[in-house]
Amino acid sequence: MILKTNMETCYFYSDDTNEKSDKFIESPNLKLYYNGNIIDVNLDSRTNVIVGKNDNGTTYVVDDGYRNVLLRAGYIVYKNYDEIQVVDKNDGPKIKDELIDTLYQAINNSYPDYIDNINDLFNGYEIEKEGYKFSIFLYHNVDIVKKNQERKINGLQFYPFDKRMDNYGTLYIMIYAQRITNQEPQFKANILVDNVLTNVITNSDDLKFVVMDINNPLYYTRGK
Repeated sequence: MILKTNMETCYFYSDDTNEKSDKFIESPNLKLYYNGNIIDVNLDSRTNVIVGKNDNGTTYVVDDGYRNVLLRAGYIVYKNYDEIQVVDKNDGPKIKDELIDTLYQAINNSYPDYIDNINDLFNGYEIEKEGYKFSIFLYHNVDIVKKNQERKINGLQFYPFDKRMDNYGTLYIMIYAQRITNQEPQFKANILVDNVLTNVITNSDDLKFVVMDINNPLYYTRGK
């Protein structure tokens, strides 16, 4: 069961400060009040998810709205390389370079004020917009396979992927969103994420986005 915090019926209370909050703060003296009941809470080190347990042993996942959550995952596709495969391995690296150059131009045209060190693309970059921090990461397909192998070992859900995607003409993309303001944002994070993707894709005739379904997005969170 997932509990969403609010300041009326589901909130954190700190014995240290005698204050209540809808945002989790790591402290051994922090409790969650839910409909008048007290729930012990802690941050799961594997998933960066807030976990609670009451006196009856019932376990909860707590969503305070500030988790750094994966909202969109899928493939940035160059031309029609989601439908065909590169046969000539000599052409593959050239196609990959064309994809990266095309994507760079599309991003730079869409968000020239937000892009920093685009040549370091595969380590990701961040955009702060409308009360959120968006972290965008791009990976080769082989990297996703390795990440999913690690997640399997740790008992975590796989990143959704499509093994039929071409290794040269596509890149795997992840976009995380984290609320960074105490004020209620004007727009939902998923709407802003979709706007970012739409703006980038429409700035190039050679790119498209193929979305992968994310089940239970709260379980795909970034560490601190």
